[in-house]
Amino acid sequence: MSPQKCNYCFIGFFLFNNGSCITECPQRYYRDQIINTCQRCSYDCLTCSGLYVCDSCSPDVDFRQLDNVTLKCVPITGYYDINLTVCIKCPSNCFSCLNPSYCTQCSTGYYLNNNTCIANCPARFYTENNSLTCQGCPIDCLYCDKNNNCLDCSLTNDYRLISPKLQRCSAIIGRYDDFTQIAKPCPTGCSMCTAKNFCTACYSSYFLDAFHNCVTSCPPRTLA
Repeated sequence: MSPQKCNYCFIGFFLFNNGSCITECPQRYYRDQIINTCQRCSYDCLTCSGLYVCDSCSPDVDFRQLDNVTLKCVPITGYYDINLTVCIKCPSNCFSCLNPSYCTQCSTGYYLNNNTCIANCPARFYTENNSLTCQGCPIDCLYCDKNNNCLDCSLTNDYRLISPKLQRCSAIIGRYDDFTQIAKPCPTGCSMCTAKNFCTACYSSYFLDAFHNCVTSCPPRTLA
């Protein structure tokens, strides 16, 4: 045995990993009273009384705080855990997160949308200021308010126009609403319809028959 390196310590002393016997284990180690050694704490603890029992954490260096229920050192607000001692800062404008691409809460002035924090909610969403989230509009709206009233519609993509009285986006002429985002086309010659095969009005030079089809000429025994 080297005179400069201990293999065992007397009772009341604890063998540290450099081969010395000490009375108190340093931070990030705990005293194993059975074999009189200093054992490493779990990666998250600053001080501990056992491998998985943290007594204190480092908010300034490790960016962790003690969870009094689990007795683990968990990330402080604005940081996330990668199973290493030091926590990593969340993305910009992200108040709390699970990883660099998954925010769970945004800083004031930003809104959570698809797990990212943005300054303005995109089309088809409105800002919910209490929860700082982007909430989906009704399927017919391009833009809406918090009461789900349509403020604007998409003529080119959804084939809808605003109906100010109803505050909804209605299908344009030649289209019908099947309660999906994009208004569906009516059959050929049909200017108004309520379903794919149910016309209620026809374009010029077409005639509405008894079966709610728009035809170019009336069948026998009928008048145009």
